[in-house]
Amino acid sequence: MDVSTSDSGKNQEDDHDPISQFRAELELDIKPNTGGEDEKVGLLLGVRLTFDQYYPYRAPKFQITNKKGLDEEQFVEIHELFVQK
Repeated sequence: MDVSTSDSGKNQEDDHDPISQFRAELELDIKPNTGGEDEKVGLLLGVRLTFDQYYPYRAPKFQITNKKGLDEEQFVEIHELFVQK
């Protein structure tokens, strides 16, 4: 959790430091293998992971961008598994 919202204590050099600006995103579409018949896909989960300059010391941000074929209980269970790791 980021608690600092001001620029106090920040050096002007920090703005030009490439490490302080580092961010990488990974987007995944997770679905079962249907043998190439996409119309038979009954489950789809889109996940976005955002890594910042503090990775691996701070876990990446996790966001589910798409869900298909999951009821709310299944969705909550999957979300909790991702968040606790």
